[in-house]
Amino acid sequence: MQLIHREEPIVQPFRLLESSDAHRLTNYWKWYYATHPYDVYGFQDKYEPYIVVEKTNDFPLFDERLKNYGMNKVMHSTELFAVNYKFTVLPNVWTTHLPHKTSQYSQTFLQSVETKLSNRAVRFQVLRDIIEKHNIKAYNC
Repeated sequence: MQLIHREEPIVQPFRLLESSDAHRLTNYWKWYYATHPYDVYGFQDKYEPYIVVEKTNDFPLFDERLKNYGMNKVMHSTELFAVNYKFTVLPNVWTTHLPHKTSQYSQTFLQSVETKLSNRAVRFQVLRDIIEKHNIKAYNC
């Protein structure tokens, strides 16, 4: 906890400032003090938790149309919500993301408006396909 509660924390949720929605449903303040697992309720666009799952024959795979950089993990989480996967946050369990050099794919995505718009267009095609594939009604979206 000392690494978190500092003016400049050494440990913090991944990309907290750049994308606060990415892990909001996890509720890190609750996790910091949790002694028992707790479930994540609801859906939030752009949620991309780190997950551990058993691979089964019906496990939704990443959509290969979202390649290189941007929205692949978000849309995978979206499909897991669509097929009613239960998301549970475990206390005293964490992953560590080590900083690394920025890839050429992420640089292009972050600097090119055309690349970003193309990625978003594919993202919404994938979302449309998830909605149709799993027969999600408009009032559930």
